[in-house]
Amino acid sequence: MSQGSFIEVGTIDQIPRGSGRTCHVDDVSVAVFRVGEHWFAVDDACLRCGDSLVRGMLDGSHVTCACGWRYDLAEGCVPQVPGLWIDRYTVKVVDARVCVARRARPRALTSRESSR
Repeated sequence: MSQGSFIEVGTIDQIPRGSGRTCHVDDVSVAVFRVGEHWFAVDDACLRCGDSLVRGMLDGSHVTCACGWRYDLAEGCVPQVPGLWIDRYTVKVVDARVCVARRARPRALTSRESSR
């Protein structure tokens, strides 16, 4: 089901708490994670090795790829590589259906970047 700028990728029962699922939003593979009551969606390819982030180790709002790179799902950053970001997508839940935005969210500038 498509809801304009969002596309349904499953139901809340299909993504248990503490797990993730690869979904396809138009032509992009997106990793959707459920951490407690929070939902996160990012590109599903590690920027270093290309592996699926859903196959990584989820620890709170962070996921670590098998290659060792760790991603902050809330911010979209790679803490060990300053200035490197992964695309994030807005997630909303409507009547137990999980919907992901068709376009990545714009990244907010850090205070350091905005002062340049």
